[in-house]
Amino acid sequence: SIAPCFLAVDAPAAFKKAKGKKILVSNTVSRKGETHGLTIAKFAAEVEKYMGSALDHVLYHDEPIDSDLIAGYAQKNEMVCEPLPVEADLDKNKFVGADILKKGEFAYDSKKVLKEIFKLAKNR
Repeated sequence: SIAPCFLAVDAPAAFKKAKGKKILVSNTVSRKGETHGLTIAKFAAEVEKYMGSALDHVLYHDEPIDSDLIAGYAQKNEMVCEPLPVEADLDKNKFVGADILKKGEFAYDSKKVLKEIFKLAKNR
């Protein structure tokens, strides 16, 4: 579902020319017909393919997720499969794990995400 964002005319050229850091906030779970079978690194590679350029950083949730939260989310959204696996040998300069989910909810905490993005933009 993210691919159409990159299909606009000249989008890959614009990403190549962009001087700002390119940071992807990765999906946390896979979806049937979209990201099922992908890992964090493979998902990022797919995004890079459609962007036509490399990402500077990939931010992903790295804390265990309560199975009840995933089950509840999957009941509301039948496309949900499972958490995206994280490879053990990821480049830690590019792939940054952090606790970015809301407490007790299966949703990103915007304050946590922004805090991590500002750290990436400033320090790395």
